[in-house]
Amino acid sequence: MLDVALKRWTPENPDSNYPCVRLDFYNNDFTDFSVYNASYLKIQNVNLEYKFPKYIVDKTKIFGNISVFASANNVCTFTSYPGPSPESWSSDAIQGASVDTEAYPKTRTFNFGVKVTIK
Repeated sequence: MLDVALKRWTPENPDSNYPCVRLDFYNNDFTDFSVYNASYLKIQNVNLEYKFPKYIVDKTKIFGNISVFASANNVCTFTSYPGPSPESWSSDAIQGASVDTEAYPKTRTFNFGVKVTIK
């Protein structure tokens, strides 16, 4: 923060990358200082399932079908966005969909299981 304060915009430093410091509560000046490129590529869902062949299942004489599955949600997000998630939204029509209100990244979930049908 000290670096930002010392290198902020001043009349003597008009080429600064940091905005000027405002001491009043209401800052109505618009700036692109906090605007980031939020483009991203995301792998949302991955589902895998293996169904055992009929000749193997028939050997059990109890089961009609047997399969195992695995799934993952929110697998990976590729982005240079500095926040927890580039997916942001707002219910305020004036602000639009560009306000980052996320405090935590999206959760990643994994599911594993076995599907069995009985004859």
